[in-house]
Amino acid sequence: MQVPGNVVYNYSNSAPDGVNLFPVQLIETSIFLLIFIYMIFKYKKKQFDMKAFSFSIILCGLAKFILDYFRMSHNGVVISKNQIISIIFILLGIYLYIKYLKEINMNRKVENE
Repeated sequence: MQVPGNVVYNYSNSAPDGVNLFPVQLIETSIFLLIFIYMIFKYKKKQFDMKAFSFSIILCGLAKFILDYFRMSHNGVVISKNQIISIIFILLGIYLYIKYLKEINMNRKVENE
């Protein structure tokens, strides 16, 4: 069944012939390009702080985690090595965001004293 966006290879050394494949690399590249543009946009506006950085790390981890399910190498595996690394990135991003919030709250307390 041909689905919009799928690619069928008929003469490939590595891809199976005549099988619909979801173009994970193309989608992944597009998503990471959008995240990069977001980071550049924040940097140009002088708003690239720990909040934007942690948000970018979380987005990268989520994108990689979700898109890894669509890879052929993910067949039959509950969670792959790539997804474990993605979870680490997501947790690191959450940690940095919480650290950022604590610093903001401490700065507000100091200003109010």
